[in-house]
Amino acid sequence: MPSRAIIRCFSIVCLTLLAGACLGGNSRSFGESSSGGGPSNRGSKTTKGATAKSLDSLLKSKTESLWKKGLGSVTSESLNDDEIVESLVRFVNRETTAENLTPPLVQAMSLLAEAKQTQAAETLAKILESGDFRLVMAAADIASTTKDRGFLEPLMKLTQRREYSQRYGFRRCVVDAVAKYPDKKAVDFLVDRLEKSDGQLKYETALSLQKTTGQEFGGIATDWRNWWQENRDHFVFASRVEASQPVALNIAPKPIPWDESRPSFYGMTIYAKRVVFVIDRSGSMNSSVNGETRLERAQKELQRAIKALTESDYFNIVAFSDRMQVFQTKLVQATDANKLDGIRFGYGLDALGETACYEPLKMGLDASNDLELMLFLSDGEPNAGALVDPQAIVVAIANHNLTQRTTIHTLGIDARYSHEAFLKNLAEKNYGKLLLLR
Repeated sequence: MPSRAIIRCFSIVCLTLLAGACLGGNSRSFGESSSGGGPSNRGSKTTKGATAKSLDSLLKSKTESLWKKGLGSVTSESLNDDEIVESLVRFVNRETTAENLTPPLVQAMSLLAEAKQTQAAETLAKILESGDFRLVMAAADIASTTKDRGFLEPLMKLTQRREYSQRYGFRRCVVDAVAKYPDKKAVDFLVDRLEKSDGQLKYETALSLQKTTGQEFGGIATDWRNWWQENRDHFVFASRVEASQPVALNIAPKPIPWDESRPSFYGMTIYAKRVVFVIDRSGSMNSSVNGETRLERAQKELQRAIKALTESDYFNIVAFSDRMQVFQTKLVQATDANKLDGIRFGYGLDALGETACYEPLKMGLDASNDLELMLFLSDGEPNAGALVDPQAIVVAIANHNLTQRTTIHTLGIDARYSHEAFLKNLAEKNYGKLLLLR
């Protein structure tokens, strides 16, 4: 069920995505699904029983563990009870008003998305009008899983918020939410956004359009616009089965059509305009294949990628072993001078020391709130630094990336077993892929 998937998505992190946006005051008919038809059959009034009383008591407490206990007892069947839903609504209203950003709040919102009562949808819509952009992002993620047409217009209007122009993560959240709707208005929105976007957001929008329509125009905005104008009136949405996409790849994905030449790193095309290269320089990078060390190959790949960046791109380089070397403290424009300096920085690296993964990952994310892509190259498991446990690193980085939504592609040199699992998990929890290198 949609709510269970959202709960799983957010349980990996310690914070909660929550915030709000203006709906413009237009009338809504919540309960209309994207597949058409009238309002859904809302739950009827039931007599408040022991389960509802128990839930209300637990949610009124001040102890988060009791909230979790109460929310964990709510089943799909019990959501037919109006008193259960009313208790959830009161809890969500109280916590969002107080801006208590906790996992139980997200869980309660997810349960409301599963409920059929009108007040449940109205509560989620109200959160979309919050002043806290984190609340908006959580509500957008959750509301979009319902495919309720009443949410589509409010979701599209989130482009009017100041956060849409200020934060890459917010833009991506909105585009991803609208893309879930098999609706012509959603395609209108995506075609328009693709024309007005660049970098990773443009790439993600193109992939969403391709998945929805079956067409493969990539990032060529005029082709999408022309095709949609010709086909919109008679276009029929096919029933969409979300096939699971492999996270771990042995070969880099083929590039899609694009309106400019883009760089690549180990064969992975870089569509992002703001990118950080995080390069392992631990002692094991001295290992050789056919007379070339792993570090030497990384330096050549880095040189090729940086040389192919355009002046509208921004980049940074973080090299790590058990200590870090950073090219710049923030992203720099890919001018000829900066690219030359970046290439020199790369060739100045030597392979020495152990492997501390957490610090460079965090440093890379901190390069910019608008960072679109991180390319994390590593040939070994973490064995140094503030965090060594792979799962703890994944949780911490996913939490740090919660609203930023930077794509993290991991590139694993001879990654096997637990090392491969770590890199796969890190990529999967941060919108990325793992490329296995030999």
